[in-house]
Amino acid sequence: MSGNGYPYKLKAHKISFFGKITVITDCYDTLTTNRPYKEALTPYKALDPIIKEKDSYDMTLVETYIKFLGRLL
Repeated sequence: MSGNGYPYKLKAHKISFFGKITVITDCYDTLTTNRPYKEALTPYKALDPIIKEKDSYDMTLVETYIKFLGRLL
């Protein structure tokens, strides 16, 4: 959303709807998956850094994503 993204540095209005969803999902997946260098966060704790980075994500979609996850968990 902020224009810092790789490789094209697109800002909010130029990022597709599906691109905005994908970046939230990708980040959440990365944070909740064990890595050789870092243990996975719980689903609840993984949402914290996403919520705190208000300039990086479409917060309306983040709220919808959280509601969606609540139905799954």
